[in-house]
Amino acid sequence: VVAGVRYRFLLERVHQAAVFTIPVDERVELHYTIGRRMLQSMEERQREEHVFDIVNHLNLARKFVTDPEEALEVAKLNYQAGQKALDSAAYNTARKLLEAARDFLPAGAWADQYHLTMGIHKDLARADLIMSDFAAADARTREILANAKTDLEKARIYETRLSMLNSQNRLDEAIIEGFEGLRLVGVRLSRRGVQLQTVKELTGALSRMRGKEAQDLLNLPMVEEPRIIVAMNIIKNLPVPLVFTDPDLFIVVVLRAVNLSVKYGLSSVSAYAFLNLGTVHQVLFQNYKKGAELGNVAIQLCDMFHDLDMKSKIYYVYGLFNLWFQKHGRDAIPFYEDAYRAAREAGDMVFGSYSIGYIAYQRYD
Repeated sequence: VVAGVRYRFLLERVHQAAVFTIPVDERVELHYTIGRRMLQSMEERQREEHVFDIVNHLNLARKFVTDPEEALEVAKLNYQAGQKALDSAAYNTARKLLEAARDFLPAGAWADQYHLTMGIHKDLARADLIMSDFAAADARTREILANAKTDLEKARIYETRLSMLNSQNRLDEAIIEGFEGLRLVGVRLSRRGVQLQTVKELTGALSRMRGKEAQDLLNLPMVEEPRIIVAMNIIKNLPVPLVFTDPDLFIVVVLRAVNLSVKYGLSSVSAYAFLNLGTVHQVLFQNYKKGAELGNVAIQLCDMFHDLDMKSKIYYVYGLFNLWFQKHGRDAIPFYEDAYRAAREAGDMVFGSYSIGYIAYQRYD
């Protein structure tokens, strides 16, 4: 074999036939040899380009990876490949690679390789959730919560658990765990004293909005504080359980998100908060002009962030509520269609199903 020269079979069937002529034990050892040579001969950039090929060989030869340092290296490579597969929406492949990464981790990895182990398990939980394997997602997130070192990291896991519980229609549990996640980052809400909380949050929102036009909200700075970012990400998944179980508390949560956005800065979730504030203006105060202005700002802000997960929610709610006060119901169909496409790409089954349901309803009603 000439160094630097690569060979390939002209036909994949010929390749497979040639592989199967090799005895199984020799074949496994050959995979190991090929994987190691690829690692040793490639620069970092080449490794990134061929990471799927490398881990495929080494995963098939797992029994030969006995050195702890080598196993840790293979775990990192599988994690890298798993992340790439997740980003490409190849969720089944991603989960297999991430499971391989987990299996190559050494004993005591939570203590000795904390950040790597946390990353692998978080992405595994994400893949589990997208693939609707709720039992695995539940077990995985509980393991992470048991090993997470900081309240901020635990709160991030409650984000995932909230999505999981919403997808299973476990709404009461979703509220409890969502509020626990918020508590961990210093945002306290209660299911008691809702009227008092409503007055407090509404007064704060109106005070902070005084003298501001809806368009002025687009000029607010971006949020930088990590705990507020996590709080807003938890809040974005609370409207689903609250709308169906406690609409008054839903208003409290919306107003809190508005107050956090105006005080600490904008995130993609701020668009959702402003949109729902617009609905509050339309429903409670019959201020349809203000509601429409806030809805339009929400759409602009959503498009600025390019967040598909939030787009699925914002476009759906805009079509269902905000636009309903302005135009005929069929005019909302393009927003439902955009919401469905965004939900499909983001793996959001809840709002994807909501959106396609209303597309059918408006077309055939």
